Amino acid sequence: MTTTSHGVPGHDNGTAGARLRLGTLHHDPARGYVWDMTATGPYEVICPACGDYSNRNYSEVPPEIQAIRGNHATAEDAEAALARHIGLQR
Repeated sequence: MTTTSHGVPGHDNGTAGARLRLGTLHHDPARGYVWDMTATGPYEVICPACGDYSNRNYSEVPPEIQAIRGNHATAEDAEAALARHIGLQR
């Protein structure tokens, strides 16, 4: 199976998407950084073709995947990042 580089149409084979990240990372002096899963966070891009899985939390993926997911303030920003990632022009 051949894979297409990101930024090229067909890279994701239709599997990538943008979503609202659930949870917010907070610093707790006693426990360090902890996730508050009751809040909604920024938007992110999920691309299985790059080795990401939607069932993994942002803090559970390596830095390369975090860079792809991004930290997008709005759904529109995340959709634009997704379009760039999968090689579509917006």
